[in-house]
Amino acid sequence: MFIKKREDDINAVLKRVKKFEEKNKLDDAIVELQRAIQLNGKDGNLYNQLGDLFLRTGSTDEAVNAYRQGVRAYRRETFPRNALALCKKIARCDPRDVDVYYDMGDLSLELDEKSEAMIYFFKYIDKRRNELNVDEVMRTLEHIEETGITDIDVQQRIYETYVAIGRDDQAQKYLPSLRTTGVTVAPGTTHVAARPTEGESAIKQPASVQSTVQKTLPSQKPGPDSAAQFDAMVKRLEAVIAQLQETVRLDQIAATLKNAIEDLSHTHGKASDEQKKTIGLLQKSFALNIDTLQKSINSFTDSSTKDRKKHVVLLTNLKSQLESIGKVQDAVVQQLGEKMENAGKHFTAASRAVVSEVNKVVAKQSETNSAVAQEVEKLLTGHEQATKHICSKLDEHKEYNRSLAENTEEVKARVQEISQCLMDFIAAQKCMQHKQQNFAKMVLAVAGAIAALLAVSIFI
Repeated sequence: MFIKKREDDINAVLKRVKKFEEKNKLDDAIVELQRAIQLNGKDGNLYNQLGDLFLRTGSTDEAVNAYRQGVRAYRRETFPRNALALCKKIARCDPRDVDVYYDMGDLSLELDEKSEAMIYFFKYIDKRRNELNVDEVMRTLEHIEETGITDIDVQQRIYETYVAIGRDDQAQKYLPSLRTTGVTVAPGTTHVAARPTEGESAIKQPASVQSTVQKTLPSQKPGPDSAAQFDAMVKRLEAVIAQLQETVRLDQIAATLKNAIEDLSHTHGKASDEQKKTIGLLQKSFALNIDTLQKSINSFTDSSTKDRKKHVVLLTNLKSQLESIGKVQDAVVQQLGEKMENAGKHFTAASRAVVSEVNKVVAKQSETNSAVAQEVEKLLTGHEQATKHICSKLDEHKEYNRSLAENTEEVKARVQEISQCLMDFIAAQKCMQHKQQNFAKMVLAVAGAIAALLAVSIFI
């Protein structure tokens, strides 16, 4: 009984909230909604609605606080999908809230959405790394490892994160599986590096160089002059590689960054051990990335020189094959033309015969449809007449029932009158009978008196 009353009270409050919202009285709606939460603090929907109202009034902090309470309520009631939706609202409203990404990862795991969970966990790790919070990064990595995820991209991310925070001892256990799958490991990075295929580079080119390469590569199909075009393309590609090396300037960048790190170390000679450790990790990470970049450029240059000779031979063979194919195609086209012409004649004759047969069938079908239509029309006419007759009979029956009901009422009144008369007659008979009895008694009394007088007169 108490629960029913509380539900009725909450429904009444929510109706008032809706009316206030319709009138744009958001402050009054917030007060009423807070009253509903006092009646039932376990309903996450109420916190969600409250947060939306706060957001509409511009009170972002209060909205985020309401959303957080809603997340806790949904998790208590085992509604992870709703809790995840509120976490996304928190992330949009308050970008400074780092913990919400960890919560979103956990909720995604509850929903068995492991790919989404890894995205949220690594966002959380990136933000904690920016804060130099190594302990929290380690805790999150251990939590990811406990899930038993075997995805190679996730393992590479874990490996790179361990290397970036200086935990090479933990990173080593992922090397065998990464090498087995042929993944290019880029230590010190926080993203999953692309897996280069044969003849491709694993580096990302600058925008200006990339646009130059796209303009250099031909888009037309190979033709008789493909060998000459390929030579010209190779020369332009070599020029692009030279431009790339000049643009990157690896040696200058390495020297400049090294000097900057040394200056930073001298300037902050009394820096904390954590800062020194971070500077060392930065220097180590940059050196590894520079080596990887240089190796990729060298590999790209070597593969381009080796592939040039192969491509020239392939294009020469391709030219001869294309000429042979052209001749065969001409013969095939001529034969196909003749066959298509013959087939066209046969198809025209067959089509005419089919059209004639179809016209006959359609004519027969039209006649059949006409006869069926006439029969249906007769049936509909008969049905309409029968329906009218039934309706008239129903009207007569209805009138008869009405007159019968009236007669029944009149007979009932007459019967009641007769009954009353009979009762009056019976009462009169009873009264007459009573009077006759009294008269008989009087006659007997008088007779007795006369007899007594006669007897007296006799004796006298």
